[in-house]
Amino acid sequence: MSAIDADTLARTLRDLGEDPRAAGEDLLNASLQRVVDACAGLFDIAGCGLMLADEDGGLRYVVATDDTSWAIEEAQLTTGEGPCVDSFEQGTTTTTGDVAADQRWPRFGAALARAVEARTATGPIGGLLGTPLRLHGTVVGSLDVHHSAPMGWTGEQVRALERFGRVAETILAVGVQAHQAGRLAAQLDYAIGHRAPIERGVGYLMARDGLDQRDAFAALRRAARSSRRPIADVARGLTLTGRLPGEPS
Repeated sequence: MSAIDADTLARTLRDLGEDPRAAGEDLLNASLQRVVDACAGLFDIAGCGLMLADEDGGLRYVVATDDTSWAIEEAQLTTGEGPCVDSFEQGTTTTTGDVAADQRWPRFGAALARAVEARTATGPIGGLLGTPLRLHGTVVGSLDVHHSAPMGWTGEQVRALERFGRVAETILAVGVQAHQAGRLAAQLDYAIGHRAPIERGVGYLMARDGLDQRDAFAALRRAARSSRRPIADVARGLTLTGRLPGEPS
């Protein structure tokens, strides 16, 4: 990924600042689509996607530039693991130079291989990066990009994409403010309001069971799904009683 030309960056930011309502588009979704399209045009990457938090404390894909980016997001949602899931849960940028050889996410890697074989993903997948997106200081999603071949992420590349993530956060905040009555805006408001108890529940499981952050979040999510309760409610119950649903007293 080469250095960003200053004129190209300025033009991209100006284009993102234009109000898509003039064209009759849905403001929030159109704004987010413009963000990922701009990211793919600005950086030397194969594609880009954006996922946001839902009411269950997990991620849902929202926009993407291409079928392969959709397949990457779908594989992470179905397996509950991957660089974007980690960036969302841990609040830090997560990278892999070669997802097929990365042992951190075996189910995700296998799901991607099936997507490529079935041609749901229309191109090869090598390096991946996920960087968290925040709204009012709370992590509410992840911006993810991919390369078509294995590669090594440099510090300059990571910092450049993180800076673009801050631009995406600004666009997201403006879109939510202008689209307050919409379902996605309400979903994000809920996610912001319930992130703190979820993080406390994750911390409790880390201390109680000796889990790392990723495994603690996964355990909390499984308990919420099995009990058919919102993850924030399960987290609150955990910190009050010391038990997850179904655990003996």
